[in-house]
Amino acid sequence: MLFLFPIAFVELDEEQFSKASPRAKINIAAAGIFSNAIVSLLSLTALFVLSTMLPHLGSVSTAVMVTNVDCGICNASLCPAQLMGLKVGDIIAAVDGNRVYSASDVEAHLKNKSVGGQLTITVCSSNSCANRTAALNVRNARVYSEKGVEVPCLGVGMAQVMVFERNGVLLRYSAVENLLTHLNFIFIVNFSLYVLNAIPFIISDGSIFMGALSSVFHPLKVVTSRRLIDIINIAILVVAIAVSSYIFLRFAQ
Repeated sequence: MLFLFPIAFVELDEEQFSKASPRAKINIAAAGIFSNAIVSLLSLTALFVLSTMLPHLGSVSTAVMVTNVDCGICNASLCPAQLMGLKVGDIIAAVDGNRVYSASDVEAHLKNKSVGGQLTITVCSSNSCANRTAALNVRNARVYSEKGVEVPCLGVGMAQVMVFERNGVLLRYSAVENLLTHLNFIFIVNFSLYVLNAIPFIISDGSIFMGALSSVFHPLKVVTSRRLIDIINIAILVVAIAVSSYIFLRFAQ
């Protein structure tokens, strides 16, 4: 599990566990839930602290980064990206004077242009920005083969990245972006595991914890009775199926 998620997995010896004292069972069942909660809290705190420091680097926004220059997309040996001198790592800030925030923004501008027209791109690199203009003299081969529509081709691969705007220049700090991505990943994974383990679902830690706690705190025996736990589990399953189905259908559309 170490190579997949920042979590630990423990397989209990059921026979040994059944012989343990109620306090030991409570401690063991709560250990995973508690560790996920702590890691979630620490990562969330780190994200909050980091977010308060980001404005010192500049105004946080997004832009488009050139990931590769490939005239093969245009089925040509020379394409506008090469004519403009675009290279991997360049930040595309605007197209024809219009600020762009994602690759889809650039593609939308290209769809509104005609083959043979002019395109001006504002490119930021090395702490400066400059306008570069080229003729859109080739068409996107993939779009033409799929839809039969002539859309001008730029000849680049693009990705949305986090940027910091300062004095009219877009700057990218990949280390900060990677740190934010990893902290978000750690928080989401551990918070999800915390919720999953905490609920009294069949053989989850939450179910074991409540069973062990009921042997010490007797009023909980009513809650942890077999039939009531089954009802809770069915309710959790129904809600989980409903939510996951809604998310799936929403994204499928």
